[in-house]
Amino acid sequence: MICAAAALVAGCGGGGGSSSTPSGPPATATPTASPTPSPTPLPGSSSTSITVSPSGSSTGTFGPVSGGFSATATIPAASVAASLNATFLPGGSQPTGTPTIQNLRRRPQNIGAQNIQAIAFVTITTNVTVTFPRTPDFTFTAPYNVSQLGGFAYVAEYDPTKPSGTGWTTIEGPATASGNTLSFTGGPPPITLQAGQTYAFLLFSVPQAIPTPTPTPTASPTPTVSPTPTASPTPTVTPTATPTPNSSTKTFMVSSAGPSTVTFDTIPGGITASLTMPATTSGSATFTATLTAAPPNGVPVVSDVRRRPRTVGGTLTPIAYVTITSTASVTFPSTPGASVTVPSAASPYGYLGYFDPANTSQSNNWEAIGGAATFVGGKFTFSNSDANYTIASGTTATFAFFSSNALVAVTPPGNTDSRNCASYAVGANGKRRAPRTDALLSSIVPNQLYVTRHSDARTASGVRNAASTARVLALGTENGLVHEAITLAAGVDATKAAAALRATSGVVDVASVHRRFLASDGAANDPLLSTTNQWYLYITNVDPGAWSVTHGTGIKAAVIDTGVDETNQDLAAKLDKTESIVDGVITTSAQDTNGHGTNVSGLVAAQPNNGYGFAGTGWDVHLLVYKIFPDATSTSDCQSASTADEAAAIRDAVANGAAVINLSLGSPQSSGADTAEQQAVAYAQQNGVIVVAADGNEGPGQPPDYPAAYANVVAVGASAVMDSTANSYTSITSETVASYSNDTPTLVAPGGDASSGSDGDILHWILGYGTTTAGLPGDRCTNSGGVCEVLFNGTSQATPQVTGAVSLLLAKHGGRGSLSASQVITDLRTSAHSIGVSSTRQGAGRLDVNALLALP
Repeated sequence: MICAAAALVAGCGGGGGSSSTPSGPPATATPTASPTPSPTPLPGSSSTSITVSPSGSSTGTFGPVSGGFSATATIPAASVAASLNATFLPGGSQPTGTPTIQNLRRRPQNIGAQNIQAIAFVTITTNVTVTFPRTPDFTFTAPYNVSQLGGFAYVAEYDPTKPSGTGWTTIEGPATASGNTLSFTGGPPPITLQAGQTYAFLLFSVPQAIPTPTPTPTASPTPTVSPTPTASPTPTVTPTATPTPNSSTKTFMVSSAGPSTVTFDTIPGGITASLTMPATTSGSATFTATLTAAPPNGVPVVSDVRRRPRTVGGTLTPIAYVTITSTASVTFPSTPGASVTVPSAASPYGYLGYFDPANTSQSNNWEAIGGAATFVGGKFTFSNSDANYTIASGTTATFAFFSSNALVAVTPPGNTDSRNCASYAVGANGKRRAPRTDALLSSIVPNQLYVTRHSDARTASGVRNAASTARVLALGTENGLVHEAITLAAGVDATKAAAALRATSGVVDVASVHRRFLASDGAANDPLLSTTNQWYLYITNVDPGAWSVTHGTGIKAAVIDTGVDETNQDLAAKLDKTESIVDGVITTSAQDTNGHGTNVSGLVAAQPNNGYGFAGTGWDVHLLVYKIFPDATSTSDCQSASTADEAAAIRDAVANGAAVINLSLGSPQSSGADTAEQQAVAYAQQNGVIVVAADGNEGPGQPPDYPAAYANVVAVGASAVMDSTANSYTSITSETVASYSNDTPTLVAPGGDASSGSDGDILHWILGYGTTTAGLPGDRCTNSGGVCEVLFNGTSQATPQVTGAVSLLLAKHGGRGSLSASQVITDLRTSAHSIGVSSTRQGAGRLDVNALLALP
């Protein structure tokens, strides 16, 4: 489709040459060849002076610059005579002081584009203030054919005299293309250049055509309309249906400037697909990509994928293929993001395979590089994962979308699991429990066994060896016998594991683990809702006290975090909106590859009383979920987010009806306040939205993090319990503030405080949801429905409980805006339960939701 941005100006098609011999009589002797002089390197920029006047237009010529690129700028007749200093720069040399090009999509002429690629810049400085009736005309010439780019290239202007944050404004395009040249025609409205200011013009391209910018011209008089003659009857014609083509071919460019996305047209079978190539580690190239349902020539059958080192088992069914040829060899740091939509899938377990014809080290050359995909509404979505690979110039690489009836994890080569980010899971480092595969209302937990054994170390070791255990929960010792609940690793058959355990010396008994369901009015019947698993809902008097007052109907809470597992059936019906805003790029999917955002969302509003999974504080509260953190990788989930993306999410949440905003994120006050973040928080508060934020995990003596430290933000610290018997709610002896929690919160809420990652007492943790698409392979939950049990500690987990409580409070009083931020803070403080520590540590005390709703 295009060869855009930095690749054009960096020379994605440059280099090379040829020679010819003049005609004439043959030479009588061969002279000694003179040395060929080395070519002079082209400069990195080109400057010229353009004199403008009221008498007519003026043209400046630039280049060639590095890569062999040149340009012209034709300036219309000016209001006064002036001298313009103009400079032409390649797309990889953004002028100092100009905003990032991703700001284009926030301008009034909203182009709605992603993967914006810079082709070139032209800067202009004038010696006197001058006005032109329209914008300049530009041409851009490359050392190769760019005719395929015309419909996808545009011009934007940056005016430094406009208010801060205005950014780029799209003013021209799409271009017309002829051979090696792109041409842009200027138009109204008039443009004024102030003396001494430097104005920048950006030539850019996008992977798909976008709406033409429509300036607001001065209205012309409405002409008198002549009567329309009566038309002769048009005979009815039955159109002939156009058959769907067997393939869809697109051309696009990849470079180190950023990711590139290509979306294919529909092919037979109703199949559509998209592919997002990450930014290259270096270099650029033009890709020609073709989507087909039939296997391309020369590739092995998809069933061979299972023979790769990263085994994909089961029966494999191909869905579609994408072939790619490249104009240059390029290397990528990670596998592509991708999606494929198919009306009828043979299996909900989707994978992405890669066939590299240049790789002869494998007999069949297929490698499974992505999956299992998320599967929603017939659409498989694949996230990026770490795996360096190269697509060589002139070869055809093939990606295959396929499904399997066996659900397995696919780990790219050369990567190992690492610790989870400690800021997300203090103490436990995000320790996960084994996946669950039980039916919704099964009375048996299929991946857990209750074991009674002798207490000697040899027996303990024998138990571990006999069953593949993901987790062992110590339940106490009686009469010299140890009682423990064993959680089996994913895929382990419980019946076979039980038989192996019974045959192990020192094991006295092995029994199934059951659920107990609640059936009382005003309480939920979720199988994981109990005084052990969700002790935090009981100690804060949510169940059944607060739920007998209100369920929070009509309230929307926004969670701005790492996204949400959109396949989680305890959350899916609650998701009024999901959106990703990462590095200024907006997409509609907020699929979570970390687990933190899913956990937080579940604590706010997991659906109670559906006989499934967990319950959230906000029974009927709906969610707006924004993903502002980049995807986790297979080696790290410690990514950070931009406050600009955070601010954009806050403002969008306000516009979409959020009554409460949850920010389980932050940075120490030593990092400084952030203007964009602070203004967005103030904007939300001015519009009647309550902002709730994590106090921080730096510990005693540390003030609240930003954004919790801003005025009228509910700053939430973390509390913990001390108990005399592990996993016994009735044995809780006292409460305290968690050891990691910062000082001076508004109040505290349960966050847990485990002694170590091996702490087996669930009352020392916050147990909730994780995600099926975690970047870290060891964190991926592969069971149906997303009931992945995750153990966390942190003010991140305390915060959503307060968000849910505030949602219930607002529902009681009439919805968004019914109470101001100061009124909500007063009510939270008045109703909080003192846990007997200093106000510096606990604030007003620990959250009590029933007492909160009892206030007038």
